[in-house]
Amino acid sequence: MTEEIENRKKPRFTHISALQVKDLRSGQMYEARMFNCSDGGICFESNVSFQKGNEIYISIQNSPYSRSSGVSKYYIGEVRWRKVLKRSFFNYGYGIQLFSDSNNQNSESNPAKTIRDLIKNPRKPFFRTIQFGNHKGVFKGTTKDISASGVFILTEEKLEV
Repeated sequence: MTEEIENRKKPRFTHISALQVKDLRSGQMYEARMFNCSDGGICFESNVSFQKGNEIYISIQNSPYSRSSGVSKYYIGEVRWRKVLKRSFFNYGYGIQLFSDSNNQNSESNPAKTIRDLIKNPRKPFFRTIQFGNHKGVFKGTTKDISASGVFILTEEKLEV
């Protein structure tokens, strides 16, 4: 496995999550899919054409900036770049700079602090079909990434924290 090195000041971390995006100019809500995050920013895909500089309101389901899994968080951000996607279900990819967490302003909701915590145990891509279990049974899933402190598992099952 080769590690992909990016020429970036802030590393990106894979994090796939459903989003709802509201264009603050038009007030329209749209569905989107987040695919990675960094210290203070996210990348997502959508079929909506936002312009560079647009301010948007973002609802991230299962936010990477939350210490609790399954938590939706709400942010205001600005479109920094847009590109047309050729090999995706979606038409456009976006880079968003996050300005604020509208839920609250405590340290848990600070994207920069959470990403710095993630850097202590960096994630590596790791794709495997697995079986895992708990007191309710054995389930199937697919790993997405792995670190010294955990593994991200995609599954159809609704599991309790």
